[in-house]
Amino acid sequence: MTSILTGIAMTGLGHGGLWCLAVAMKRHHQQVWGVDGRLSRKRLFAIVGSLTLLTAAVTSVIVWGFGLGLVTYFGVLTLAGLVVSMALRSLPAWTPPLAAAALAGGALAAFAVLTA
Repeated sequence: MTSILTGIAMTGLGHGGLWCLAVAMKRHHQQVWGVDGRLSRKRLFAIVGSLTLLTAAVTSVIVWGFGLGLVTYFGVLTLAGLVVSMALRSLPAWTPPLAAAALAGGALAAFAVLTA
């Protein structure tokens, strides 16, 4: 059960973190919201995205160890990046609620794994 929850946590946090990092860039920010955002908002997205990806990596390493945890983390991160890039390309207006749901699910799963 812990392995399944860890996979859910890595997938959700990876998707949400990569989306935050993408929206921190000017091009994707305009693509999603139609306007170029303030610098402070972009920095906030960059910080949240980085911390979210770090949380996913730490959760994976705690559960599966350093070797298998990092390999699995980078594999799941690759798939999450593919999903984010395809969603930003085809459905940019739908990406904020999808990323919020992924972040919420990943955070809950990570909390369940780390407190078990």
